[in-house]
Amino acid sequence: MNDMIIFKNIVRAALAAALFGIFYSCSTKTTELSVKSPDGNIQFTIVPGDSGKLFYKVDLIDSGKTLNVISPSPLGIVRNDGSFVRDLEFAEVNPVLTINEAFDLPAGKQKHIENLANELTITFKNPSGMLMQLIARAYDDGVAFRYAFPEKNDQVFKIENEVTGFDIQGNGNAWLQPYDRVTMWTPAYETFYTNSIPIGTPSDSAEGWAFPALFRTDDAWILVSEAAVDSTCYGAHLQPQAPDGRYTIRLPEEEEAMNLMPQDPEVSLPWYSPWRVIILGSELSRIVESNMIVKLAPEPQMNADWVKPGRASWSWWSEPTSPRNFNALKRYVDLAAAMGWEYSLVDANWDLM
Repeated sequence: MNDMIIFKNIVRAALAAALFGIFYSCSTKTTELSVKSPDGNIQFTIVPGDSGKLFYKVDLIDSGKTLNVISPSPLGIVRNDGSFVRDLEFAEVNPVLTINEAFDLPAGKQKHIENLANELTITFKNPSGMLMQLIARAYDDGVAFRYAFPEKNDQVFKIENEVTGFDIQGNGNAWLQPYDRVTMWTPAYETFYTNSIPIGTPSDSAEGWAFPALFRTDDAWILVSEAAVDSTCYGAHLQPQAPDGRYTIRLPEEEEAMNLMPQDPEVSLPWYSPWRVIILGSELSRIVESNMIVKLAPEPQMNADWVKPGRASWSWWSEPTSPRNFNALKRYVDLAAAMGWEYSLVDANWDLM
């Protein structure tokens, strides 16, 4: 059985490489490089711009018709010792890699997850000869991309900026959460989402918009977010202004580090950024049912067998003062027992009881 699986994966890889030849010639002067989803209905394309700048676009192929969902949007990242935003030169492209994995989850939308995607890695160099890779994956329900510095160097580098954008193509509406002003207890992601505002509407918050961000255009539903954020990089959000529907990455607010960590991530090489994720489809169900964020997360480095998922009664939601009241909490424990739920959650301010 394992031999058969290996054989099938080799065949898939060969087919992917053959398909890739359609989009990439041997010439380094190729103007565009693309990768398609396994079902062929979503395409991610690198679009070189003037002055050595990089852009990407995303197309949805529906009933044989190609619909541009994300129009050419900027790519690039800045390190303290060099910029990877302009004057970039093509260095190398790897054959398309077929991602074909499967794993089980203790909880979530589905227990058994099949992680199937096509991955394209392109290497560029800046005027100083330093290398940056763009790694792009195309899934049947969206695309994801990340930056990487592949060279090995134990020196400490700082990640200072990112110019990534998401140019939402077409008219439509957005469901967005204003990003909280930084205080001792915020950002807490508790602010109400705006409901169906025109795409491109500026945020009332000077700090911009939070992830995830949902959009509905004439052609598609689109969810923009991030995945695989770890201790080497920032959790990002979006700038408050989105002229003509172009939303761009905003780094954490200066106060968010609270003098506990460096404001700019400090990394050694090689280094990988979080994934920038675009989940999309012609129906909203594609967004709701997607497991792309989970698929892009790294494999857990701990044994989670002790985690037992279950349902819980939760007193704070309806009685914010209840965690300070022992008798009130007993009622919710009794409620969980009566309903056959596994847990009762004791929330904020329990320590003031």
